[in-house]
Amino acid sequence: MSKHMRRFYGFSVALLFGGMTALSFVAVPMLFAFLNNPALAGGLAAKYFALQHMFAVGLAMLVWLLLRKQLAKGVQRAWGVLALAAATSLWLVSPLIVSARATGGNLPLWHGIGSGLMLLQWGIATYLMWHLLGQVPASEASARH
Repeated sequence: MSKHMRRFYGFSVALLFGGMTALSFVAVPMLFAFLNNPALAGGLAAKYFALQHMFAVGLAMLVWLLLRKQLAKGVQRAWGVLALAAATSLWLVSPLIVSARATGGNLPLWHGIGSGLMLLQWGIATYLMWHLLGQVPASEASARH
């Protein structure tokens, strides 16, 4: 993998992991803590998560298109599962949450599934970051010996 592609990949994983972490564990909880309006906080959180899901799908597709031959099979699969989980959240579960809220449907079920899919994505992003940080560039490895 070229130096520029390594940098692109590292930047991609960092953006994915950092964005999901900041959104899921800082921004959205702060909405609910400070807005004092659960309906407004929930609506804003839904918009934030939709953006995150679109970003994850797009980034996973770009990484796959540019780097699929340079990545280990397990890492390729992780990006694929990430894209699938994000797409499922965005285009299947999120509309069902909106529908359940409007019609009195099973909101806890769909919200729980959406939360589980987001947690899965965060776990995959953590795996990708962990894998990336475990790689030692060839120049560093040869300098150690």
